Amino acid sequence: MSYTDFDVVVVGASLAGAMSALQLGRAGHRVALIDKATFPRKKACGEGLSTFAVGLLNSAGVSILPRPVNGYRIWKDSRCQSLGTDQMAVGIRRLELDHALVSAALKFDSITPMFGEKIRRVEFTRSNVSVTSDKGTLTARSIILADGGHSVTARRLGVPERVGKLMRYGASLSCRVSAPLRSVEILLRPEFESYVTPIDDTHVNIAFVGTERANAALLRPKYFLAEIAELSKTLQREFSEFEPTIGVGAVAPRTRPAVFGPALLAGDACESLDPVSGMGMTHALLSGQNAGQILGSALSGEYSLDEAATRYQAAQRRTATKFRGYSRLSHLLITRLRKLEVINLTNRLGAIDHIHSAMFREQGSPLSRVLSTFGAPL
Repeated sequence: MSYTDFDVVVVGASLAGAMSALQLGRAGHRVALIDKATFPRKKACGEGLSTFAVGLLNSAGVSILPRPVNGYRIWKDSRCQSLGTDQMAVGIRRLELDHALVSAALKFDSITPMFGEKIRRVEFTRSNVSVTSDKGTLTARSIILADGGHSVTARRLGVPERVGKLMRYGASLSCRVSAPLRSVEILLRPEFESYVTPIDDTHVNIAFVGTERANAALLRPKYFLAEIAELSKTLQREFSEFEPTIGVGAVAPRTRPAVFGPALLAGDACESLDPVSGMGMTHALLSGQNAGQILGSALSGEYSLDEAATRYQAAQRRTATKFRGYSRLSHLLITRLRKLEVINLTNRLGAIDHIHSAMFREQGSPLSRVLSTFGAPL
């Protein structure tokens, strides 16, 4: 079976891929949106989203009903310290977010969904890109790789990558809570952190991030129930009706080039952030938007595909540097220093709010330069 006449193949239909496809579809370009999964589908996630990302979704015509949260509360040995404000984040079910974004993209007739298909081969020629999946071969003028940090497609193509030394492991699940929570609750343990994010008045998402040993233990009923008991005692809430725990495996920071031949890389396929920052989904949406808009403009004749690659590379470098810097600063503050006195001082200075805002402003401010310094490539 042969598919032809696509302008772009987008590999991966999660946040970065669906957002890039939406931008291309809005401009009338013919897109093949391929993913080995079928949608909607559940995925391990912290289910926290920045308010900046909510704005991106709104501007793209994606309707969601997020739950505003009042910053973060960090717990250590039954002591608590608040951090950040209610202007920073919301809680949202990842299942609902993915479904809303994919549905918005598929409203455009020029987008062809190919879900449940695994890609077997990608080849670059002088004039196009050839992609072979389980069901046949298609060709296109360009390709966007948005199939995650462990991108099989990038690996097959030989895209170089750099992986950070800090290897951590994660898992998450949703459950019912006896009374509403208003903040993201972060509980610090010796080998891991527990993140409890409210997604509505009656449900929360619980994510664990830590060492491989701790993550493996938390997947066993004995240790999982013990941690739930600690969460219940600390937060004075009862948790019940647990959905199956979904493991995400290694979540080490990972960087690949934004451009490789005719391919643009977006989302985690290009830049995987430490999940402690809560900026992974925001980065995916922003890089997907950039890839779709810049490539779409080139396909419309505003400039060449080579110029599109140069423009996207520059845009992604600026974006990734600041997000990487914020991720490293967040990790240092929350999981490395682990001193509530330091967090208290940071909160009184409003530092985390100022740094958070600096990510979404143009380069040049002192805080932007701080983020760029901390966000130097691996």
